[in-house]
Amino acid sequence: MWNIKIFRISVALQIVLAISLIVYLCSLFKSGITYLDVTREGSFYGSYTSLELLLYGGIGILGGGLLEGVIRLANPFYYYSIYLLILGKNEAIKFLVFSCLLALSFRAWNEILVPESGRNAEIISFQLGYYLWLGSFIILLLGILVKPRK
Repeated sequence: MWNIKIFRISVALQIVLAISLIVYLCSLFKSGITYLDVTREGSFYGSYTSLELLLYGGIGILGGGLLEGVIRLANPFYYYSIYLLILGKNEAIKFLVFSCLLALSFRAWNEILVPESGRNAEIISFQLGYYLWLGSFIILLLGILVKPRK
């Protein structure tokens, strides 16, 4: 019988990884931000789920949202860090730290590009989806940094 070890990490770290992924998936279906868009017809409030932000971020570069696209790199870096973590590579920490920094830097923003109109809209508030998204990165980072004692 072959002994193929898919996960090269401890059971405790596998549990932390599962929790991080569950929190990440939950974040996708919650509201990420609320914004105020001002048009000629008037002002209106809108919101995006984290899933919409994830999808729009990838194509936001095409509409002039270069910085929005850079912030969304937090997601691929998160995915890549999970891949490296499963392989047991220590480089996962570097990519995860970078993901956390990108996600945290989004909190400092005042405006976001509205994909439907191509205008910038004022960010009114960050919602639960954003905090779950950020939390999923932090959970995994803390899980990697805090190693169980033997």
